[in-house]
Amino acid sequence: TYFPDEKNQDANDLFLDVEAMRRSLRTKYGVFAGARSEDTVRSELPSAILAPGASLGQSSSGDAGFVDFKNRQDYAIIRPSISHEWSERLSLDADVSYTLVDYDRYLPGLQVGYEALGAAFGLNTRYTERSTITGRLFYATYEPDRSTASSNTMGADVRWSNRITENREIYARGGVARVRNEATGFPTESSTSYVGGVGTNWTFQRTSLF
Repeated sequence: TYFPDEKNQDANDLFLDVEAMRRSLRTKYGVFAGARSEDTVRSELPSAILAPGASLGQSSSGDAGFVDFKNRQDYAIIRPSISHEWSERLSLDADVSYTLVDYDRYLPGLQVGYEALGAAFGLNTRYTERSTITGRLFYATYEPDRSTASSNTMGADVRWSNRITENREIYARGGVARVRNEATGFPTESSTSYVGGVGTNWTFQRTSLF
């Protein structure tokens, strides 16, 4: 994007995504890689908290949309995966992902680079012609730049699905995740979260409802 009268506002963004896949009789291999280099900005946005004596609609932080500064973000990700059918009823899925984000300018609390690593392993069991149960284990780490803090997440989830007809499916899912946050000079904090839900997926000739 170019602005003839405001050269300092010009933006040059680059994107590249590559995906490859190979299939054999029972195994499917895949890899996805992506890279981006783009300009980012931070704008001054009004606070949701009103200043003393101010009423609704009165700004307390100046004009909204004013650009404080520009920065440059470099982003890269690679994600290999494999899926293997042991039998007609049993299959395995596994994938690993690595993400790297970097900024030209380090802005604490606003724009901070990081490294993230994730892995997942799943087992799919088709116990009837139309019903499948999938169990999955996952692990992830997150480490921001110039910081002694880091977080680790591990968990598991189970998904049940039943294809009632060729175009209609119902499913239910439940899982748990344990997050551990560590930082030098601070006590380690851990928390547990749970997720669950049910849903349906209807596929028509031109549309899909889920």
